[in-house]
Amino acid sequence: MKFIINDLQDKTVLNYRLINKVFAALNKKMTGKLKNHEVIVTLVDDTYLRRLNKRFLGRDTFTDVIAFPMEESSSPPVKGHKSSTIILGDVVVSVQRAKLQAAGFKHSFNQELALLIIHGTLHLLGYDDIKATDAAVMCQKEQEILQTLKQGN
Repeated sequence: MKFIINDLQDKTVLNYRLINKVFAALNKKMTGKLKNHEVIVTLVDDTYLRRLNKRFLGRDTFTDVIAFPMEESSSPPVKGHKSSTIILGDVVVSVQRAKLQAAGFKHSFNQELALLIIHGTLHLLGYDDIKATDAAVMCQKEQEILQTLKQGN
């Protein structure tokens, strides 16, 4: 699985080493589902994500993460060369909201950012959290991936 980081916010210095460890933990726990897939993780501020939330989901509220699934094959890079990479989609995270939530949940900003990236990626993989039973399954998967992250992958 390939992850691309797009940092559009400029207020918080991010720990890219940690973010790459999150990607490694996702790869390890979701190996079969992520092979030959690509995810773009875009890090933004609250205002940017609120605009996306309103424009694409019709909700004029702040949120922490939005996942935009995209099921299409990428174009071959060279004529005659077939690419098997599938763009899974985009995960857009509000760094500003992650900071606020980390303080509210009394854990680190890095832990909250990791959780939001994992949560968004799981949405791209078809996990849902609308029904309580689905949310419990998704939460269990998040905890498994976070545990892998804590163990050093």
